[in-house]
Amino acid sequence: MNLPAALLRLYPSAFRERWGDDLRADAEAAGWRSWPNLVTGAFDMWLHPAIWPVTWPAQRNSRAAAMAILVTVACWLVAHLTTEPGAHAYALVLNGCAWLLAVGLALLAPVPRLAAVIPLVLRSVRMLAAPALLAAAVVVIVHSSLPLPHLPVLLAWWASWALGTVQGCRIVAGLGPDLVLPPTLARTRLGIAVLTGSSAAAAGAIVVFAVVHPAPLPVLLGIGAALSVLACGAAHRDLVAG
Repeated sequence: MNLPAALLRLYPSAFRERWGDDLRADAEAAGWRSWPNLVTGAFDMWLHPAIWPVTWPAQRNSRAAAMAILVTVACWLVAHLTTEPGAHAYALVLNGCAWLLAVGLALLAPVPRLAAVIPLVLRSVRMLAAPALLAAAVVVIVHSSLPLPHLPVLLAWWASWALGTVQGCRIVAGLGPDLVLPPTLARTRLGIAVLTGSSAAAAGAIVVFAVVHPAPLPVLLGIGAALSVLACGAAHRDLVAG
């Protein structure tokens, strides 16, 4: 097995297409010493989608927005899962996160071109069909009398949300100028800043829950939530610098 080639697969496809050959040559020349750098470099690239090579001017904005949406929604979902035992105490914070999330999504939403509405709807239906069917199945099961364990049903419900989030971000990131008018750079910066605030509030709820209810899982989730805030911040910083 060619380990450097496998590690290069960790990088975004846009990065590999532009610089993959040069990076592979450098890695083969350096030998095993390059392996840790390849891993950390791939992680760094995924945190900075705004600096990937682009094929049209606003593509950088779309990628940064998609990443910010993904980590913000993931953080919000994790906050709900983590704080479920004390949901009433954290409802105010999580509701505030939801409002901030809605505002950020509105700011980052591209405007469909009139001629592209139908293709865009068809693409969205195709990509969101799986999570929608999974969520519908969970709803049917919950309202039936089937004697199924609670945990698998709960995991399936949140999995449908997670999959829907990933697919939604893929839709946003893949929208070209032929389909939509992307948000301006100013709107993108403001939207990501709002999403960063939403992530920070959700991460704070998880951290407080981990302190009040010390357990390995909430602590690990709190660390993950803090990293998601850093990811949103990285996207915003790259756009501001650009």
